[in-house]
Amino acid sequence: MNRLDTWRFRWRLARAVQRRGLRAAIYRIGPYATLSAAIALAAAVLRNHVKSAQDSGFVVLSNPLVTPLFGAAILCSVYLAVASTRTICREREQGTLEVLFYGPMDTVAYLLGKYLTHMSVYSLMVAVYLTALVLYALVTNLCFDPTLLWVSLLSAATTSAVVMLGILLSALNRSVRSATFALLAVVLALLGMQLGYDYAPSLASDLARGHPNPPLSLRTVYTWLNQTVDWLSPFAYLESGIEALLRGSSAEYWLMMVLSWLYTAIAFGLALWTMRRRGVR
Repeated sequence: MNRLDTWRFRWRLARAVQRRGLRAAIYRIGPYATLSAAIALAAAVLRNHVKSAQDSGFVVLSNPLVTPLFGAAILCSVYLAVASTRTICREREQGTLEVLFYGPMDTVAYLLGKYLTHMSVYSLMVAVYLTALVLYALVTNLCFDPTLLWVSLLSAATTSAVVMLGILLSALNRSVRSATFALLAVVLALLGMQLGYDYAPSLASDLARGHPNPPLSLRTVYTWLNQTVDWLSPFAYLESGIEALLRGSSAEYWLMMVLSWLYTAIAFGLALWTMRRRGVR
């Protein structure tokens, strides 16, 4: 079998894993609960926007639907990362993974199938969520800007990175509990660093009011935090890409897109190497 035939066979195996996982996901409550929470969050945010506009007398709001989409993308990507981590570890604990690899399955096809499963679920969730935003826009007379489609495209790339990060952590851990805790710790750390990056300037300003020269350590931590978040967090890629899109900077937007897919490729390579090294038991 030549290399092309090998990859065609792997692709058929990956699609089989994808179909199996997608059927299982459809009958789980998790995607529906996550999507419902995202839609409820959008309703709350839009209600707050409309109320603020009424109270201040503004008639036009600039891109009011972007913030709900940003929050929904983070919520859905975290759920899918947890789901991918738990699925792989559960199949390892139950022996399903070992049985699969007795047949023609190989590591590349298996990981690719799991990845495609969760990205397919995300595509369906985004389609439903965008439909909800269109309905909200009609009810509230807010403008559904085509910018949201570009935000959705970027969110798919950053979700891809988060999902693959979950798959990598599942390859590194043997049990469902340890893998889930590891993923949640990483996600909370990344989101915590991003919040620290967003609020560090105001914190530094508050400290500066009581101190003529803010401590050097604070400035050092702020700089390190900025650099770490920019390179390690897919959520930072999403935020930076959205900001670039709203500023009209297409070059920076596409840079965030490329970095997200590069993140995915690196995490996939590491997961592949780990699973081959540690085995399926």
